[in-house]
Amino acid sequence: FGKVYNCTGWKLGYCIAPEQLMKEFRKVHQFNCFSCNAPVQYGIANYLPNEKYFAELTQMMEQKRNYFQELMAQTSFTPLPSFGSYFQLYDYKNLSEIPEDDFARKLCLEAKVAGVPVSAFYAQAVNNQVIRFCFAKKEDTLEKAVVRLKAFENIL
Repeated sequence: FGKVYNCTGWKLGYCIAPEQLMKEFRKVHQFNCFSCNAPVQYGIANYLPNEKYFAELTQMMEQKRNYFQELMAQTSFTPLPSFGSYFQLYDYKNLSEIPEDDFARKLCLEAKVAGVPVSAFYAQAVNNQVIRFCFAKKEDTLEKAVVRLKAFENIL
């Protein structure tokens, strides 16, 4: 539910599958988590019947992504194709040769904009100079972030 239904941080989900698969999923579940947050379960249960919200969610997130991309066009970051998430990947090779971890740290400390180095998702160290930004924010938050990113470019 966390990502699919715009309830980021709500670590709760469900699975519907044929009986033979459910037996295996239950084995994994037994050792994966021991309890679920009851208030979150009630919240999700009350949320699910609202089909109107589901229908609007995709359009809302597409609008946010497109708006963020329009704003980011003012920067030297290069967008990479990203589909079906709250995140947009950006190449920063035009800006710096700093490794991703260091770049993300510098970005956070100096520009006050959080980005996740894509290398964090690799088992082996890599440096593709790609950073991930979340665009599931209010428009004014996205606008402020881009102003800060533009200023950050000038000090690199």
